[in-house]
Amino acid sequence: MSFFNEISQKEGAATGIVIADKIKQNTNNIAAASSASSGDDGTGRKGDGQNAQLLSQFRQKVLINSGNGDVSLDGFYQSVIGQMSVDAQQANRLKSNSETLQGAVEQRRQSTSAVSLDEEMTNMIQFQHAYNASARMVTMIDEMLDKIVNGLGTGGR
Repeated sequence: MSFFNEISQKEGAATGIVIADKIKQNTNNIAAASSASSGDDGTGRKGDGQNAQLLSQFRQKVLINSGNGDVSLDGFYQSVIGQMSVDAQQANRLKSNSETLQGAVEQRRQSTSAVSLDEEMTNMIQFQHAYNASARMVTMIDEMLDKIVNGLGTGGR
């Protein structure tokens, strides 16, 4: 008897894992013992839970013998989670660095292209003084011409 119902489609398979109906109806259908018969040598007794013990030990069982050491299912799972954690930290660090660089570039762009209010105010005051000086010059020339035309022309009459 299967412990789980058969999964019909690959897409979203994890959501389709469901305990078999026969096991849901009666948990005695779980084969926790290694054998249904009871022997005199102490093995295969009904209710000995040997299958359940073997299943619980499977987590620590060595699955891969490599040059880097033996790898159990638990060790492999821990290494995958550890690598994902390192990758996530690196991604967060790269994101933070990118945001810092983006801010620095934006600040540099603003400082290069932005208008300096102090410089513009200084130029405006300078141009205002130049305008006032030019206006005084025009007024002085107007007054001189007025004196020449109007004041000197009355002597010969």
